[in-house]
This record gives sequence, C-alpha cells and structure tokens, in this order.
Amino acid sequence: MIADKQTHLFLLLDGAKLNAPRITYQHDDAPWADWLYRGTRHETALDVSPYLVKPSADSRLWANQTDWAENGLVLKTNATPEELIGHLRSLISVRLPSGQLSYCRFYSNTRLHQFLYALTEAERSLFSGPITQWQNPSATAAWQSIATEGEAEAKSAEDEGWFQLTEEHIGVLNRTQAEAFLTKLGRHLGLDTSPASSAQLGRLVHHAQEHGFHSEKDVARYTELALRHPQKLNEEVCIAVLKDPQATNSQKLNQLDHLLAYGGAR
Repeated sequence: MIADKQTHLFLLLDGAKLNAPRITYQHDDAPWADWLYRGTRHETALDVSPYLVKPSADSRLWANQTDWAENGLVLKTNATPEELIGHLRSLISVRLPSGQLSYCRFYSNTRLHQFLYALTEAERSLFSGPITQWQNPSATAAWQSIATEGEAEAKSAEDEGWFQLTEEHIGVLNRTQAEAFLTKLGRHLGLDTSPASSAQLGRLVHHAQEHGFHSEKDVARYTELALRHPQKLNEEVCIAVLKDPQATNSQKLNQLDHLLAYGGAR
C-alpha cells in the first residue's frame, strides 16, 4: 500500500497481539501515536490497548506492512488525530439490548467486517463517525475495505457506550459467526463444500451442542471424533461418558478419544 500524503491515513494496531510502540518507532522517526485506553477507565489494561498511529510524511511503516498488517487496520478520515482517537475511545464499549456494556473489538481486522455488515448503512455511518473508509491491509484478508460517508458526528471518550446494539444486530452477528465457524471447521476436517457435507457438519455440530459442548475447541474435537467413528459414539459406553455429570467437557472428550482409539468401544 502506498500512502497518499494528501489524505489522512491512520493505523489502528491491536496492542494485545503485537508490540505496537516498538513496531511504530522502529519504522517511523516522528509519528503521532497514542493508546486508546489512555485516560479512560480502561487505563489499567494499557499493555493490551489498541494503538492509534498517524505515520509521518517520511514513514517507513508503509514499506514494512508485514510487521503489522495481520493485526492492524488502516483508517481514512478528514478528522484530526485528537478527534479520531476521541471517537474511537467512545467505541471501546457498546451497549447490549439488556443495557449492559460490552467490549467491542472493532480494532480486530478479522471481526470488524462482520460487525459493520450487521448494521444498516445509516448505523454504519453513525458508528464510523468521521471515518470515511476502514481498510484491511492483510494479505490474507477476507475483506479489503468498507466505505462510509464519514460525515457523522465524532464522539468523545466521555460518550463511551453510546452505540446501542439491538436483538436484531445480535442475531445477525451470531448467524454470521456460526457460518464462519462452520466454514473454518469444514476446512480443518478436510470436508468439501457440497450441500451434503455442509448439512452433515451442521448436524454434528448440533449433536455436540446437545451434549453440552459449546466452545469452538470442544465442538471441533467432538465433530472430528464423530466423523471418524460415526457408529461407535452411539454405543452405551460412549453415551455413559457423555452423560457423566461429574466429568468436565475436556475430561469427557479425552476419555472418548481414548475409548475410540484403543478399542474401549467395540
């Protein structure tokens, strides 16, 4: 990516996944930079805070994207650094339908597009405030850019939690995340993308959830066992393991793996 020096381009780096200050100052001698959590109620978690950077005119960050692109976003805006970071600080938390606040990982380039596409065009514009374009510079990106009007009011840190999620937003996000998980799981298991394979995978995931497995890791382990041993999992000894009220999910899966691998279930 070549930075157009006539536009305001910022980097938003995920401080929980990389050493953002080190990378920034390694490739830029005079950037404008600040932590999103600084000066907010989240300041005690500064070491994992997102990090906003406005590269200098002679920045080498653009020529060294491989150091940060997998865990960073590029933001295009006409706002000043102070206006932009104030707005981003207002998005650290969003309000759930229950009224409770929840962290919003809008700075994750693997999740942002799912969130923004769950919103209407008008909602996306309000959420983005002065941002006219969100860009994903990762070479393996599932999305490249999302444009907005960039004319909505820029909020401030004091407004944190102003953006309200609805039940409809939550439903769209849950469906989108479930579809993304099934796609990832299907690739992991080496399944093709035919309707029959997708339907089979969906049934196995449903069975896993019926047995109390809900984390992606546990669902993936159960599904893999079910594909390898479709009949044996229905035998009494395996059913007894799945229904054991004293065992944790991890213990159940370890025991099933041992039973199926070493002949405990005929």
